[in-house]
Amino acid sequence: MKAMNSFNKHRHYLVTILIFILNTILLLPNNDPKDRVIMAEVTISKEPTPRILFSWNYDSNAINYKISRKLKDDTIWTETAILPTSYTSYTDSNIAIAIGYEYCIKKETLNFDAYGYYYAGIELPLIENRGKVLLLVDNTIYFQILSELLEFKKDLIGDGWEVVEKQCPRAEKFDSQAVQRVKNIIDNEFQRDSLNLKAIILLGRIPVPYSGEYAVDGHFPNHYGAWPSDIYYGVMSKNWSDSLANTTSADRQENWNVPNDGKFDQTVIPSDTRLQIGRIDFYNLPVFKESEIELIKLYLQKNHKYRTKQIAFENKAIIQDGFGLYSGESFASNAWMNFSAILGPSMIDSGNYIETLQNNSYLFGYGCNQGAYDNIYKTAYAEQFATLKINSVFAIFLGSYLADWDSQNNLLRSAIASQPSMLVSFFSGRPFWHFHHISLGETIGYSELMSANNRQPGTDRCLYNSSGQWGYREIHNTLMGDPTIRIHIVEPVRNLRAELFKIEGIKNVRLQWEKPLDSEVIGYSIYRASSFSDKFLRLNNQIVTDNQYIDQNPLHDSSIYMVRAIKLENTATGSYYNLSQGIFVEVYDSTTKFKNYINAYPNAAENYLKIDIVIENDSYFELDVFNISGQIIKNISNGILKKGHYNYYWDLIDDNQNSIPSGVYYIRLKINSQVLFKNITIVH
Repeated sequence: MKAMNSFNKHRHYLVTILIFILNTILLLPNNDPKDRVIMAEVTISKEPTPRILFSWNYDSNAINYKISRKLKDDTIWTETAILPTSYTSYTDSNIAIAIGYEYCIKKETLNFDAYGYYYAGIELPLIENRGKVLLLVDNTIYFQILSELLEFKKDLIGDGWEVVEKQCPRAEKFDSQAVQRVKNIIDNEFQRDSLNLKAIILLGRIPVPYSGEYAVDGHFPNHYGAWPSDIYYGVMSKNWSDSLANTTSADRQENWNVPNDGKFDQTVIPSDTRLQIGRIDFYNLPVFKESEIELIKLYLQKNHKYRTKQIAFENKAIIQDGFGLYSGESFASNAWMNFSAILGPSMIDSGNYIETLQNNSYLFGYGCNQGAYDNIYKTAYAEQFATLKINSVFAIFLGSYLADWDSQNNLLRSAIASQPSMLVSFFSGRPFWHFHHISLGETIGYSELMSANNRQPGTDRCLYNSSGQWGYREIHNTLMGDPTIRIHIVEPVRNLRAELFKIEGIKNVRLQWEKPLDSEVIGYSIYRASSFSDKFLRLNNQIVTDNQYIDQNPLHDSSIYMVRAIKLENTATGSYYNLSQGIFVEVYDSTTKFKNYINAYPNAAENYLKIDIVIENDSYFELDVFNISGQIIKNISNGILKKGHYNYYWDLIDDNQNSIPSGVYYIRLKINSQVLFKNITIVH
């Protein structure tokens, strides 16, 4: 494969070229990208008073160090100290246990500013409920991946997510109408519960939005135009236009952008994105011998293995920097900044990306150099991901063309299609990403969200400043893979089992399990729901320290129990209480007689409809809505269910994302050969 010329500059890059020339002439010090960041060791103490200590190496070029702090959700920093050149540490004693703090350490020199960001704290509390995740599944592959999909949904539920699943149209080529159908689904879910909807997972060939008239990699004119932009799905602003951009100079016709073609004009998002978004899409990867379906199955299988700690990694990172300082930019500084804040400065290696990850299992890897759609020169190639075992979880890359990920054998998508463990990849450096939050239990999707919204609209002011210069708030910022992934995995319980018994005629349920091998597990939490579509509620008020639990007030007919192990996770920046993946067991009262059943209310319905069904035996089912002409207008759900009670919510929107008009309709529940109907009336 031929390497492409890297980052040819457009007119507005002339200033950085001049800066680069000037720096070269003056032979200024600190020309290593890792010198453009602060890499501090973080030490926490509880006694005699809680405090957080930051320590860094002495730098004679420093004029001073400015320390700022904020809470994670704050948007304004408070400066807490200005330290002279001679200082190499800072202690914050004005902290409280169980609260997380973000810190910015800024080093000022004559020639540049260096930054470090840290999320630190002591014994942060458990996060049991992470909100809703909207799982959008390509409707053409749904049944082919059903087994893995059901396990994936249970994995999401077992990490505290409430899963809302929707099937979406497939679009192998750009299809603006299909994009809008998907956007309507997302907008409707967001409007229904904007407080709790936090993330979107695009599984399969979900339609790809395009937007912009630019080339963030600097390749003008052959890469100038619209780029794929899943971020569109997370922006709730309606200020997207399709009347201004008019360019057809790009080599790929997908990048062409002309008025009224369904591709948007915006290069910069018109408002903050509100949702974490990740895409798991293996269409058009012929470099792999496996089919698209096989790759998706393999991805979901390795996702499950990672979450249940069947595969483990060293808390280390590898950096292969092919650019160094490039025209005033220091791309690899982004990797040094984040990896040191998450793992500690001593846990980063510099060397060959592929060779290192073939022989070691590192959590993170970063590579940058001249690029093409399917490779980074002398760093990583799609065919290597297709044929070699690359042992890492997070792949962070920068190179020309890579961020245009809707391309054949694209490196970002090839990375997460690889075996045995890669789950997340993204393009970072234009702009810099800031994912230090994951050091204390946040998801990678949370950091994606903060990075995408970093610069204040219409200004040069960033919440997280850095040596990064270009790409802020632009539409190419996208995560490949599962946005709900976290970096610290607690070993779950094993062999969970349930026994239904009676004491003086009163039903009880005894749960028993084998403890994890991890001696640092301090106990367990127990949760219960009537079905996987219901919310799991914790039963215990105190941490359960034994390996059994008795529910003295079980649900009447059937229950699903979930057990999660608890550990005080000690990290490079502090500690937090962490939960394992939930392990499930279902309990049925064999004396309870189930009968297939359907009901719906309110009837008449004005804004929504709740549907209750009972499944007599483990069965395949279909739940559809028909109009009076006998046409299916909405598939509510289908699949394989265990016997029991299930609840569904319908927003009175049909499969084409149109509002259902007033009238009489029929809900059909089909269970094997039996068919049940329920008449409903809709009145607007």
